Amino acid sequence: MAVDSVNTANSASRPVQQPSENRVATDAKKSAEQAAQTQKVAEQRQAEQAQRDQQTQQAQQSEPPKPVVNTQGQVTGQLLNEIA
Repeated sequence: MAVDSVNTANSASRPVQQPSENRVATDAKKSAEQAAQTQKVAEQRQAEQAQRDQQTQQAQQSEPPKPVVNTQGQVTGQLLNEIA
């Protein structure tokens, strides 16, 4: 009986390893998903940057020209944002 209990203890279940093909396929799938997610984030950041650039450009275009003021605070009649 003592031998039977030792054999039972030695035959503890071991974790089943996935075959290497399944592991490779799983790793490839995870890599592809991660790459797709990274690309999506990059595109989103690029879109946000383009939107900020457009808003900045619109703000600059809609800003009225500023008059030039001399050292006494008098307006000289020239405009800073004058287009040549």
